[in-house]
Formats: sequence, C-alpha cells, structure tokens
Amino acid sequence: MNYGILFSKLRKDKHLTQKEVCDGIVAQAILSRFESKNGRIDFDILMQLLHRIHVHPTEFLAMCNQDNISEEYAFNQRLHAAYYNASDNQILLNEERNKFTTTHDIHYLINSVRVEATYCKKNGKSFEHLSGDIEIIKDYLISLDSWFISEIILYLDILFIFDDNFIRTQHARMTRFLSNLPFGIAHKNSLQSSYGHNVTVLAFERCNFKDIPLYLSYFERTLTKDPRSLTNALYYSTYLKLWHLIHNYSKYEFDQLVESINIFEQYGYEDEYLELKEFIIEVVNNNQLV
Repeated sequence: MNYGILFSKLRKDKHLTQKEVCDGIVAQAILSRFESKNGRIDFDILMQLLHRIHVHPTEFLAMCNQDNISEEYAFNQRLHAAYYNASDNQILLNEERNKFTTTHDIHYLINSVRVEATYCKKNGKSFEHLSGDIEIIKDYLISLDSWFISEIILYLDILFIFDDNFIRTQHARMTRFLSNLPFGIAHKNSLQSSYGHNVTVLAFERCNFKDIPLYLSYFERTLTKDPRSLTNALYYSTYLKLWHLIHNYSKYEFDQLVESINIFEQYGYEDEYLELKEFIIEVVNNNQLV
C-alpha cells in the first residue's frame, strides 16, 4: 500500500484531522499532498507524524509491505515442505534458480542453496556440489559493510553450509551486527541467543574443539534473567556440561548429564528433550568417549 494513503487511513481511524496531526511539525498542505496517491514527504517528518498518531514505524512499514510479507510467509511454508519431499524440493529449487538467472538478485541464489543444502542435510546427503555457490555467498557477505535483519536471518538459517574458518572469522562481525540491530531488548536478545545456540551446536557436531569455548562464552553472555530465556539457560548449562564431559569422560557424569535434561520433558518440551538426548549421545559417540 502507498505510504501516504496508509497514513491517511490510520489518521482517520484515530479520528484525527490533518490540522491536528501536522500542528507544529509540517504545513498542512504538505501533509495533504503526502496523503494523496503520489505524495512524498521527508523521512524525519514522517517519523514525527507517526509518533503523533501513536503508530510505531516498524508496524507502519509492515502494513505498507503486507504483500511482501505474505509472499515471504508463503515461501517459508513451501520451504518447510521442500525439506522433506524431493519433488517439492526440486520445484522450489528450480523456481529460485530461475529467479536468480532472470534478476541476478543474490538472495534468490541464497534461497536456492538454502533449499537444496537443507534437504541434503536432513536426508544425510552431501551438498559438496554447491561449493561454488557457497563461495559466491561468502564473498557477498564479506563485501557488505553491515548486515541487517535480512542478512542476519539468512546467515542463521544457512550457518551449517559454511566451513569452520569462515564462521570463526565472521563471528566478531555477526555479534556486532546483532548488537547494532534497532530492535527492542527482547527481540534483539532472541536473535543473539539463537545465534549463540546454533553456532555452539554446530561446533559440537563438527568436533570443532578449537572454537567451542568462544561460542559457549558468547552464548552465556546472551542469557538474561527474563523467564522467557529459561530454555536457553538450560541449553547453555547442558552444552557446558557436555564440554566438560568431553575433556573428562566418565559413565557416571554421562548418566548425570542425560538425567539432567529430563527437565525439558517435565516442562512439556518432549521433542526438544528427545532431540537434545540424541545430540548428546551423537557427540559422545563421535568423540569415541564410550
């Protein structure tokens, strides 16, 4: 929807006149032109006007881009199905590849790699044939002076396609970009914890002992006293115990660790409990600790 038309609708919904809204901010004639189909207005003035009608800028932009949001939601729904179905996977993969060929928009290439690599990972197949595309994506990410929410979310989703050295060299940048996000504390912390969790798990899966302390330390710093972060605190505690177990294995400590994660099941996180238990056993077996 056009920005001016949407603003006009929101203003009227709140039973405010143009004169009331623009008073002390901008001439009424400018607001009137903005609310017309082709009207334009300075960004700073728009922020003041949105504040005047008590609409958050993020909410306003989301309403303006509702079609794009719906398209992204539909893509994510298809993406989930494509992870488990070879036919759906190939259809979505071809669509994203064709869009990349037509538009040269690298985000379509990233989407295609995301589709294929995730399918391969979930089905125990190699995605080594994607190495050329992965190098292009790495070069693209390195070339950016800043990552914003779209790059951060994509990086979180496809973290597993990158080698340990790349992830390590990008760690300081990623944590800086996360801390610079213009979001509220809860939203920002959620993304920081997700990254801390994912990068730690990946290091364990790859027996990347060199970097586990670095990622565990970051994960710990993302924990807060907010009750909503309790699950992350439990994950962190589990990974820390697992790290100590790798260095000083005993059957008793292993049994104690497995028993300690029963708390996930007690709180109703049955799937998370089973997944975490399987993960612990896999890490222990991979390191030939048994």
